[in-house]
Amino acid sequence: MAITNSVGEGGVNQTGDVLFVQLLLADWQLRKGLPPVVINGVVGAEMIAALKAFQTQNPGVPDGQVEPGGAALGKLEELHVQGLRANEVTSFPPVRPITGVPLSLPADAADILFRQYLDTLRKGLG
Repeated sequence: MAITNSVGEGGVNQTGDVLFVQLLLADWQLRKGLPPVVINGVVGAEMIAALKAFQTQNPGVPDGQVEPGGAALGKLEELHVQGLRANEVTSFPPVRPITGVPLSLPADAADILFRQYLDTLRKGLG
């Protein structure tokens, strides 16, 4: 999957793109022993700070934004795939609904979907 527009401080911040970047950031943070960003599709101060922290330790200028095809997004994706291959990615980071958007999914739906996601990715990785 790829993002279609910029995400972060001053970015276009389409919800699907934001959710994808938040998932990758939360995965990176959890595997580093850091508290994960909230996955809610909204760019806020917490997410921008997390992006800047990631960019400080990885390629790119720590500007709090990722671009489609950019170095920071590529590195987040690379690290996520490395974690999948090493079986380090085993649970879904916490998800909070977007304010005002009701969720009608069962409580364990995120875990079920995430397990399916992991299984699909692992099969594709060989």
